[in-house]
Amino acid sequence: FPVTILYSSLYPSVVLSVSSVTFDGTNTIVSLNDTSISTFGDNAIMSDTYLPNLWGGDQVFGGHNANAFGARTYAIGDGSMSKGTGSASIGSFSSAEGLSNSYGPYSHAEGKSTYSYGVGSHSEGQSTNAIGVASHAEGSFSTASGDYSHSEGSSTASGIFSHAQGDSSTASGQYSHAQNKGTEAYGSSSHAGGVGSKSGELAFSHGELNYAHGDWSTVIGGKMNTVQSGVTSGSTIIGSAYSSISGVS
Repeated sequence: FPVTILYSSLYPSVVLSVSSVTFDGTNTIVSLNDTSISTFGDNAIMSDTYLPNLWGGDQVFGGHNANAFGARTYAIGDGSMSKGTGSASIGSFSSAEGLSNSYGPYSHAEGKSTYSYGVGSHSEGQSTNAIGVASHAEGSFSTASGDYSHSEGSSTASGIFSHAQGDSSTASGQYSHAQNKGTEAYGSSSHAGGVGSKSGELAFSHGELNYAHGDWSTVIGGKMNTVQSGVTSGSTIIGSAYSSISGVS
């Protein structure tokens, strides 16, 4: 169980987990899981971290200097913190709150059923996943799997440094950006916005079902316009409907 130990003025107050408590007839001996800490030669004041009516008995401290609050919470990583109901901070120096799990070192998870796997990642909201290094996932059912990626809403950012936002949008290209509803920025440094639009390498599409498959192509405004892949580099369609530029592969 966790206890708060307040040393003399030479030491700070610290919350630690107890391995065992014994009584030798004269002294009560408290052994900590962190065997590197000793109060030998100094006075220490020890107390239960929680009041009796608040102590649930199911908080688990696994890491050194870890801290757990609430019910069925687990602070396993060194220096980690977990609070809420059913949350777990597994990674070193990670934090989890609500009903969430932080696995990566220095990661943070909050909300309901959120998971932070990447080093320094952050997940929040409901059923979000921050998998990439330094990634950030927020909203509901969004996933940031690319390193340094950011997903919002119910979108997926799988490319490195990618950003996806909105409803079911996907940014799979590195440095890509997808927004609004059902868009897909699959090319490197591409942008797709509107409804169902798609963009290839260095391409830009925005509108309804506009497709910029050709490298460096642009399709803006209108609906159901397409720059096909092939020899269409730099092609542009602006403010039209049902237009198509074909290329020879």
